[in-house]
Amino acid sequence: MPEKFTPVSASSEFQIVYNGPALESGTMDVRDLAPALLALSSLIDHINNRVNGADKPVTMKFKSTSKGSLIADLQLATTWVQDVVGLFSSTKADHLRLIMDTLWGGGAATGLTGLFYLIKFLKGQPAARVEPGPTSTTINVFNIQGDYITTSVATLELAQEPKTLLEAGKVVKPLEKEGVDSFAIMNTGEKPEAMITKEDLPAFLPEKAEQPAEDTSIILLQLVHADVTDSNAKWRFTDGNGKFYATIKDEEFMMRFRNREFTVGHNDALRVELVRRQNVSNGKLRTDNEILRVLNYYSGGVPPVQGKLPL
Repeated sequence: MPEKFTPVSASSEFQIVYNGPALESGTMDVRDLAPALLALSSLIDHINNRVNGADKPVTMKFKSTSKGSLIADLQLATTWVQDVVGLFSSTKADHLRLIMDTLWGGGAATGLTGLFYLIKFLKGQPAARVEPGPTSTTINVFNIQGDYITTSVATLELAQEPKTLLEAGKVVKPLEKEGVDSFAIMNTGEKPEAMITKEDLPAFLPEKAEQPAEDTSIILLQLVHADVTDSNAKWRFTDGNGKFYATIKDEEFMMRFRNREFTVGHNDALRVELVRRQNVSNGKLRTDNEILRVLNYYSGGVPPVQGKLPL
């Protein structure tokens, strides 16, 4: 029996609000507004591809403006071919609502924080901790102060992507102007539940999006296992608190090792310059470890100093 398909159309109206003394006339320089709207459109495309799939394209349309603060009336519209059975059996019937929940949040209806407020909450830092949320599709994201908010895995992943932060930064860039104090997204006719203000701008800076959180230190490590099968393999170490893998980037040390100038064994120790970089993958914190330089190698275990191999 042939499958049945039907074109499905939908639209959803929302508003963006820029507020401040400079906008009392309800106008903004097109050189400021146009890049912000283009960035918002790009951000919505990126979110839609993540939460709905590239086969369900959306279009953002500009309708009108209202005076007071600058309020831009926008509309998301979409038409795609949908399996009829899938349309009525799907638990995600409102694809456009899912985009808006990810972009700004579902408010009191869902209790979920959206992308812009999550970026504001984390203040340009990676999540300090992630725990399961109140439902199977939510997570609690903690900041470095120990506070947390509830969001979705997709929202957190988007908030950690450089491309997303770059586009979000363009959307709030008009706040850099004197007299433009806040930005918000809301459903038509409603009042925004939260706003992005000038004080939040550092969290949206593109340069922060391009720099992963990292920490560099001189540390003594004990060798657990050396993988000799691949020059780019990760060796396993312990720092006394736990075991982890690290890639050795010190080419001089690795060349001497490959030339068999010395041998390595379990529990040998190294004093190294270690860099740890944090990022988020699938809603979980991940730490990558790189040894930039091996300063000393101690055969047979943690020194006495006379056991060191000068490097």
